[in-house]
Amino acid sequence: MKLKNRTFFTALVLLLSISLMVTACNLPSSEPPTEVAGAIDTAVAATLIAQGQQVQPSATAVEKNEPASTSTATPAVACDDKMNMTAWKRDNAVYDAKAVKTPLAPTSPFTMSWTFQNTGTCTWNADYKMMYESGDAMTQASSYPIVSPGQTVAPGESVTAKVDMIAPSKVGPYKALWRLQSKTGSVLGTYDVEITVGNTSAHGPARPEDLTYTFECTNGGITISLTWTDIANNEDGYRIYRDGEQVKDIGADSTSYTDSVARINGYYTYNIVAFNASGESQPAVMAAKNAQSVCTP
Repeated sequence: MKLKNRTFFTALVLLLSISLMVTACNLPSSEPPTEVAGAIDTAVAATLIAQGQQVQPSATAVEKNEPASTSTATPAVACDDKMNMTAWKRDNAVYDAKAVKTPLAPTSPFTMSWTFQNTGTCTWNADYKMMYESGDAMTQASSYPIVSPGQTVAPGESVTAKVDMIAPSKVGPYKALWRLQSKTGSVLGTYDVEITVGNTSAHGPARPEDLTYTFECTNGGITISLTWTDIANNEDGYRIYRDGEQVKDIGADSTSYTDSVARINGYYTYNIVAFNASGESQPAVMAAKNAQSVCTP
């Protein structure tokens, strides 16, 4: 009987051992399932918020990738440089063909000036300059700003640029090329500065005398022949003007000139002058009659 009981007890212990081993294999993990863990985290977060505490992101949280900023600066729009010259003077008098021929005394100072209107969209400053380019240099510097430093010329405004010059010491004609240059180096305009240097104390030539004319009809026009008496003894030549406009310079001792013109209703008026380094003589004046009525078409 004791043997049977011992055997039964041994078998019972063995059975219990096996049962415990199987049960241990099926025990749940100490870590809660993902869904359960999420619920726990949510509950804890809610509790912390309710208590006024800051919730730190979970170590397993995935950060959202925000796109990088793609903003770009708007490129600056280049301005447009334009100008219009409204006046050109020498010593505050209109600079024209007559001024060019009026002699300046040797080494005498004079001032060239240009009035420019800013017709573009750029604002001018001291970087805009009058620049000597070529020819007879009659200034000490080669560039002059059109305004003083700190001053500007806005679009639509005007400015007068001045350059002080000195006439050469020798008698004769002189010419230089100047330009208006922008701050970028572009050329906005070019200008010939021409002068005549002469002995202003010299005696001027006598004017021509006995001016007459004849005419001939040509195909659609008229040929007018002018003649005069040369009484000057110090002229460099004779200058012909028709209706106030210079037509031709001819040599010293000349006594005639032939002009071809169109037929008009009216008169052509001629001025003939002798000239030398000191200037022009008084003119001999002639109104040449229009031959329209006697010339056949």
